[in-house]
Amino acid sequence: MASNDIARVYAESLYEAALNAGVHDEVFQEIGAVSGFFEESVEFRDFMLSPSFSSAAKTAFIEKSLGKTSVAMTVNFLSLLIEKDRQGFIVDINSAMRDILDDKNSIKRVRLITSDRLNNEVIASLSAQLEKIWKSKVDITQEIDENIIGGIIIKSGDILIDASLSNSLKRMRQSLLNSEVRSEATYED
Repeated sequence: MASNDIARVYAESLYEAALNAGVHDEVFQEIGAVSGFFEESVEFRDFMLSPSFSSAAKTAFIEKSLGKTSVAMTVNFLSLLIEKDRQGFIVDINSAMRDILDDKNSIKRVRLITSDRLNNEVIASLSAQLEKIWKSKVDITQEIDENIIGGIIIKSGDILIDASLSNSLKRMRQSLLNSEVRSEATYED
């Protein structure tokens, strides 16, 4: 089973259990926080993934760190991941849970890549247009990439709309190279 499939199974199970218990918002936030800490802290990640530390030591750390401030379901879930040696999937599980919540709430996450920061009015207008096209709410995250020179790239799941100047220049170059090859072939005949 692929790692994304494993993460999806755990995320769906946790989502259903948390929803039934009425604590899905809290659990989602806590799993997100642990996932973020797992990504940011090399020491925490190394500790959680190290075979040098026992499952009991890792579980005790989680219980001591989160036990008093977190929902019991979050602590129990993390303990289960440790027991099954699946704690390395926490980031993927968090991502899968976000996807599940987005599906349930009809939200599309969009990465908007531009060479310079866009103002809020332009982003709001683009968001409204995308919501109309996709018939769902849109959550836009803007990224700056000076390498695209100008224009815009929109990414959402498997969708890629590349209206960047760098892409246009690449297509133009390829077109010119293709026409040059064709004209050389014509002269050779």
